Amino acid sequence: MTAFRAVDEFDRQVQRLIALDYPALTGLPPDGFRALLAPLRADAAPWAPPRPSPPRDGCPSSWWSGASWRRRP
Repeated sequence: MTAFRAVDEFDRQVQRLIALDYPALTGLPPDGFRALLAPLRADAAPWAPPRPSPPRDGCPSSWWSGASWRRRP
């Protein structure tokens, strides 16, 4: 698994919003929309989850089975 980088995920989500034509809803061109969200990207940089991100083809079974949070007797 690759390590999770919050800024990469942020960039991916911004690109998805642009692909869905969200900038048109704000009356901005895509570059203006990116510039509007740019300060939030800096805030995302220090964040990281406690474990690596799931693989692209799905979550590891231990994530959805609850094994990571369920107590065992």
